Amino acid sequence: MKLSVVTINYNNLQGLKLTVESMLRQTFRDYEWIVIDGGSEDGSREYLKEHGEWFAHVVSEADGGIYNALNKGARLAQGEYLYFLNAGDRLYAADVLQRMLSAGDADLLYGDVCFCYPGREDVGRHPERLTLQYLRKSPLNHQSTMVRRSCFERLGGFDERFSIAADWRLLVQLKLEGARFRYVPIVVCRYDMSGISSCSQERMEEERRQFFGELIPAVYLEALDELYTFDNKPCILTRDYCAERGCYRRWIRSLLHVITWLHKW
Repeated sequence: MKLSVVTINYNNLQGLKLTVESMLRQTFRDYEWIVIDGGSEDGSREYLKEHGEWFAHVVSEADGGIYNALNKGARLAQGEYLYFLNAGDRLYAADVLQRMLSAGDADLLYGDVCFCYPGREDVGRHPERLTLQYLRKSPLNHQSTMVRRSCFERLGGFDERFSIAADWRLLVQLKLEGARFRYVPIVVCRYDMSGISSCSQERMEEERRQFFGELIPAVYLEALDELYTFDNKPCILTRDYCAERGCYRRWIRSLLHVITWLHKW
C-alpha cells in the first residue's frame, strides 16, 4: 500500500465531515484511512461507526493529546508514506494525493498550504530547496507533508513531550539525518486556522527553542541565526528581486554596495 492517511478528531463532527468529503473526492485510491477519535461526545463516534466502510481502522477512546493520537494512528499504518490530516482540514483539490505521490521518490514530500481564517484565505508557499536555515525559523505544516513511514518509525514518531511543535522537531531531525526532501509545487490542503491563538504561538516559540537546543549545539544555532538575518536584509532581498527580473544594472549594483556597507555600521 502506498499511503496511510491518519485523521484525528475530538468533538469536531462538522470539521470531520468536511475532511471526509475532501477525501472521498480523491482520484487516488491506493490508501488506507485511519481515524483516531479522542472519545468525542458530539456524534462523531456514531458518524464514524455508521460509515465504517470508508476506514481501515477507527479508534475512539481518550488519548494523551494531539501527538499521542497521531502516533497511535501511525502505529496502525501499513502504507509506505504517512499523511496526517486533522478533522476540519480539507484536501485542496481532487487530484492532490495523485500529484503528490507521482512526484518522485523522497523521504519527505511537501507542498504548499492554504491557511483558512474566518472570512479569508492565504496561501503559504514553501521553498523548493528546504534548508536547515529555513527550518530554524519556519516549519512545514504536517497537513502539507507526507513522510516515509520507515523514517518516521526510525525516529520514534512524534516526541510527545511537545504539545504543539513535535512535527516541527521531526522535520529538523529528518534534515539533520540527511533525509531526501522533495517539493511538489501544488497547494495540498486547506488548513483550518480558527483554533489558532496567540497563546499557541507563544507555546510554539517556547518549544522551538527547547528542541533546537536539544538537537543542535549552541555555536551552530548562533551561526544559523546570523545567516538568517543576513539573507533577510533589505539589500539582499532587493538584489534577488532585481536578478530575477533582469534589471540588475550597474547603478543598482553600486547602490547595493553602499547599502551593504552601511549595514556593517
